[in-house]
Amino acid sequence: MTPEGRDRNLDRVRRITAWVAGAAIAATGVFAGLAMAAPNHTSATATVTTQNQTTMATPTTTTSPTTTTTPAVTVTPTQSAPMASSGGS
Repeated sequence: MTPEGRDRNLDRVRRITAWVAGAAIAATGVFAGLAMAAPNHTSATATVTTQNQTTMATPTTTTSPTTTTTPAVTVTPTQSAPMASSGGS
């Protein structure tokens, strides 16, 4: 192979690599944009319920709000299969 042929091949590889990298970056941007625009965005949030109790017995009594927090995600531990390990030395 001549030096000119080698230079042409390297130039061709550089151009192909640049196109592939550009396409990958563009595809990443497209998918990120689609993910941001998804209408059913869900996130883990806690639900807080506030209940006010009022009493009418005497004017000296006061009410205090009761706050209850329920977890949005419940984790149930399950038994998994044993992991194989290498016995390297």
